[in-house]
Amino acid sequence: MTNRLRSLRLLVAAVTMLLAGGCATTDRESDLPWNMSQPWESAPTIPFGSPGSY
Repeated sequence: MTNRLRSLRLLVAAVTMLLAGGCATTDRESDLPWNMSQPWESAPTIPFGSPGSY
């Protein structure tokens, strides 16, 4: 019974540490924002929406 209780405590401690580690966030003043625009988002569109025409 003691061995089971010890392993249960170890399991609870490990899960608690994993959950607490997942709550860490970066600083508010980070170099790269999460919503950084992609290069293709500012690309000009093809006229008339037809593929291959310029």
